[in-house]
Amino acid sequence: MCCDSGIMVSITLLDKENLPMKRKLICLLMVLALVLSIPVYGHAASDLKTSDDCLAVIKAFEGFSGKPYRDTDGHYTIGYGTRCPDDKVEYYTQNPMSEAEADLYLRQEMPAYEKAVNAFIDKHGLTYTQGQFDGVISLVFNCGTSWLNKGDTLIKALTQGYTGNDLIYAFTIYSMNGGNRSIGHVKRRLAEANMYLNAAYSRTPPDNYTYVIFDGNGGTVSTYNVQGYDANSPVEPIPTATYEGKTFRGWYTKASGGFQVTRLDAATAGMTLYAHWGTGSEENGAEKAPIIVPDSNVSKITGSLIPGGTEEKSVQVTVTGSSVNLRKGPGTSYKVIGSAQKGAVYTITSTYHDGTYLWGQYGEGWICLDYTDYQKQEEETPEEEKPETPPQEKPSTGSQTKTYATVVGTDSLNVRTEPDGKILGSLPEGSRVEILEQKTVANRLWGRYSGGWICMRSYVKLETVTLVPVTITKTYATIVDTDALNVRTEPDGKIIDSLPQGSRVEILEKKTVANRLWGRYSGGWICLRSYVKLETVTQVVYQEPEQTRTVQARSASWRVTASCLNVRRGPGVSNPVVGWLYRDDPVVILSYARVNGTLWGRTSQGWICLRYVDRG
Repeated sequence: MCCDSGIMVSITLLDKENLPMKRKLICLLMVLALVLSIPVYGHAASDLKTSDDCLAVIKAFEGFSGKPYRDTDGHYTIGYGTRCPDDKVEYYTQNPMSEAEADLYLRQEMPAYEKAVNAFIDKHGLTYTQGQFDGVISLVFNCGTSWLNKGDTLIKALTQGYTGNDLIYAFTIYSMNGGNRSIGHVKRRLAEANMYLNAAYSRTPPDNYTYVIFDGNGGTVSTYNVQGYDANSPVEPIPTATYEGKTFRGWYTKASGGFQVTRLDAATAGMTLYAHWGTGSEENGAEKAPIIVPDSNVSKITGSLIPGGTEEKSVQVTVTGSSVNLRKGPGTSYKVIGSAQKGAVYTITSTYHDGTYLWGQYGEGWICLDYTDYQKQEEETPEEEKPETPPQEKPSTGSQTKTYATVVGTDSLNVRTEPDGKILGSLPEGSRVEILEQKTVANRLWGRYSGGWICMRSYVKLETVTLVPVTITKTYATIVDTDALNVRTEPDGKIIDSLPQGSRVEILEKKTVANRLWGRYSGGWICLRSYVKLETVTQVVYQEPEQTRTVQARSASWRVTASCLNVRRGPGVSNPVVGWLYRDDPVVILSYARVNGTLWGRTSQGWICLRYVDRG
C-alpha cells in the first residue's frame, strides 16, 4: 500500500502547474525510484535437470553396447542408447566404447531433452517435482520429443494433474516398437509412471503396476490396445471394439469360450483379452459363461482369471455340508452369490483346483466340491476303469548331474531372449543359476536358465554337481471327521483359513504347544491332535551333495523385510501361491531367476520376490 500511495502522491504533485521546475524534477525522480523498487511477480522459468538416479535407470533400460548397432529406425546407436556419429561408426566398431565414455555421451545428450521438457512445463504453467520431471525425461529419451506438442491422452494427463490409473494408462499407450505393441516398452512405461507418481527409481515397476492387451478377435479395438493399471485399484476396461455387421459382447479370457472380464485387477495381470461378437441372438460359444468379477483380494489366483480349468462331462452332485457358499468364481476370493443347503443337487459342467480346494461350475456360479459327494462318486468308479497299481516314476540308476553358472567379476550380466538376442534383464554379481541347455553361437558359449540366455565366455564360473540318490521321508495330514479344520498363523495363533474335510497337505514342521501337537504346511499351522490322519511316505530323490548345498546356503542367506511375503510355485506372479513367509524369517536362496525384469529366488519352500528380502 505504501508504494502505491506514494506513486499517487508524486503523480498528483507533477500535475500541479505552479510547482517550480526543480521540485517537479525531484518528484519525477521519486516516481522512478518507487516504480523500480516494486517487485515483479510471475511464473519462474523451469530449469530442472535430470537426476543421477534417473540417469542410472535410463542406463538400466537401455543396456550398454560398446559397439554401434542400428535401432528400429535404422540409426546407428551406441553406449546407453545414444546416437553414434556417422564418422565414428567404423572407429567404434574396431575400438569398442568404454562405459565411462558412454556415460559422457549420455550426459551430453540430456540437455536437449531437458530443454524440451522445461519448455513444456512453462508452456502449460506447471510446477513439477524432480520425480515428475525425471519420469517424463525418461519417456522422451526413449520416444523423442515430438509428442510434447500434440494434444493427446498423455498431454491431457500431464497437464491436468491426473494420478493413479488415469496417469498409468496414459503412459502405457506410448509403447509401440516397429509398428507393434512392445511388452518391454509397456513395462518401461509402468516403471516411468511409478517414477512420476512416487519418485521411485527402478527399471522394474512394482508388482501391482501391470497391464492387459486387447485383441479385436477379427474386429478393431476402439482406442489403444493396451491398458496399464494399478492392480490394487481395480478398474474397468477402457477400450471397446467394432466389427461391421456384428455386436460387441465384451472382453473375454479366450478367443472362443472363456470368461467375460468386466474389471481389471491382479487376476488379469499380463493377460490378453479378446473381443467376442454376436449378431442378434447368435451366440459365439461364450455368452453363457458367467461374468467373473473377482473381489480385490485375489492374490491366491494368478496367471489368468480361471487358469487351467478342466472341462468335463456334466455330473450331478449332492451337497453334504450345511449352508455351503455359492460363489462367482472358483476360489474363496470371489463374491458369495448364494448358499446351498444340505441335500441340494447341482449339475457340474467343469471343475477347477485352485491349489487348496476343488471347485465345480454349475450354471452361473461355482461351489466347493469338497462339501458335496463328488469325491465319493469318483471313489465308486468301477474298479476295472482304474489301474490296479498307480504308475510310479522310478529313479534313474545312471549318473545324474546339474550344471550351475555363478556371475563373477561384473556388477551384472545381461540376460537375453536367445543367444545374441534381445536383452531381457540382468543377473547381479553372485547370482547362481542352473544351466538347462548350452549352445555355441558365433564362437561364444551360451547357457539357458529359467530366465533366459546368458553368455558363458566371461564373467561366469561354471561348476558341475553330481547328484546323489537320497531317501527322504515326508509326512502328510488328511482332514477327517470334521467339515473344516482351522489354519492359523502359528500354533494357537490367529485363524487365517480353513481346510475342508478330505484335504491332504504335507507337514513341513512339527511343534508341541500347550500339550498339543501342531503341524506347519505351506499355508499355515494346523492342530494334529484331532480330526487329522497322519501318514508317512518314503521315496528316493536325487539331490546335490549335502556339502555343496551347505556352501551354497551360507553364501546366499537372506531375511524377509515384508510383513507377509508370498511363496510361489515358480518364479513370477503368474505362479500360484503355495505358502507365506513373515518379517525377519531367515531364508536361503538356492538359485535365481529374473522374470519380467524382477529378480526371484528359489528357497526350499518355493520362489520369492527378492525385492522384499535383504541379505542376512
